[in-house]
Amino acid sequence: IVDSSSPSMANNDTNNDISSKASENLSNYNVQNQFNSLNDFQEDKAAWCAIYQEIISNRGSNLTLEGFLHELDLQSKEAPNSTNCVTLMTIHAAKGKEADHVYIIGMAEGILPSFQSKKSGDNSLELEEERRNCYVALTRAKQTLTLSYANNYYGWPKQPSQFLTEMGLL
Repeated sequence: IVDSSSPSMANNDTNNDISSKASENLSNYNVQNQFNSLNDFQEDKAAWCAIYQEIISNRGSNLTLEGFLHELDLQSKEAPNSTNCVTLMTIHAAKGKEADHVYIIGMAEGILPSFQSKKSGDNSLELEEERRNCYVALTRAKQTLTLSYANNYYGWPKQPSQFLTEMGLL
């Protein structure tokens, strides 16, 4: 609470100007947030409409609610990417997707396969899961596949992934 009769409030024009500017900025901020929310809503609506149209075109309009929900569950809920971009994703996120050019980085022991799966042993379920994940990543490429590893990660020396050897690449 500010006492407007205090000496610090002597210049009311300046204070009113500051208050007016603050109100204007807050109002602009709220309008911008509402505009951004509206844009997000419109983008989401367009994505959901596209998913709906794809399901109807693939399965027909006589689809039961259960069938529609099943198809919806199988659809990607992500908005389609621009054709003019690079998509970065984990191996897990790549399941079910393909790309013309795939780059898999980190093909080093302790990275892929992970340190935890290596610690479990060469015949462990964890290492087998890592091997399957690596296979998933490899099979996402339509045209080119680039595999890479570094000799050092965070200052620690690393050997190439055993998966590279198993594939006959080293």
